[in-house]
Amino acid sequence: MQRWGRDDCRRVCCNSCRYLAFSAALVWLEPGNDIGWATAPMAVLGLGPVAPYWVSLALADWLVKLSLAIVALLPFRLAVAKLAAPVA
Repeated sequence: MQRWGRDDCRRVCCNSCRYLAFSAALVWLEPGNDIGWATAPMAVLGLGPVAPYWVSLALADWLVKLSLAIVALLPFRLAVAKLAAPVA
């Protein structure tokens, strides 16, 4: 079994950070990675105020997760309410 070295751990960490954080404060993790596209000013979700592009990506991600939670949990809540015995 091959052991992971320091370079392997750094590569995995940096590849994860590339997709998770576009913060200029974290550029030291992988200085060769150009994140200029993520910090470019754009309208939030294509129609809101101007902000860095990563803000739009984060908001869209949150909205998808919220929608999925509503779609998945609403039927569960209805089923539990129907099956729950009324408390006297």
